[in-house]
Amino acid sequence: MPPVDLLERLAELPDSIRTGVRNNLGGHANHAMFWMVMKAGGGKPSGELAAVIDRDLGGMEMLTSDFNEAGGRVFGSGWVFVTVAPDGKLAIETRPNLSNRFQS
Repeated sequence: MPPVDLLERLAELPDSIRTGVRNNLGGHANHAMFWMVMKAGGGKPSGELAAVIDRDLGGMEMLTSDFNEAGGRVFGSGWVFVTVAPDGKLAIETRPNLSNRFQS
């Protein structure tokens, strides 16, 4: 079973292993996503993505500033994510330690 599928089914796991699975697979999922989106030379979003960032997060400069500030408020280990809500709006969210969207 792919890690993401298992993380989506955390509630079905026995209590005795749920935290360990979430921490270890959650950390793996976070790091895998991080390295997948890293790119030499970077670049700025364009098109529809840029428009949504402007609409929901105040533009790329504001996103960068707010993202960095959110990361600075995370005590110890943690993550900052740009998430998409069910209504399609972007938001900046933080998660402690190795937690991610599969946090239970």
